Amino acid sequence: MSLYRCRFLDSTFNVFEIQGVACENDAEAIMMARRMSESTRAHGFELWHFERCVLSETMPSLETAPDHRSKV
Repeated sequence: MSLYRCRFLDSTFNVFEIQGVACENDAEAIMMARRMSESTRAHGFELWHFERCVLSETMPSLETAPDHRSKV
């Protein structure tokens, strides 16, 4: 297992929390980072494995997300 760092980003894309996670590979670490970010108020996250940025992902804003509710 390798140790990855998930850096959670606020609305101005500054890091407000860092959590470590041990995973077998990048794919597993990405899934874990996405799951963990759902339980925070993060506007995005960066996933790092040592000095390598594995993924930087931003979450769609609730204000700008399209409304998929049916209009009657």
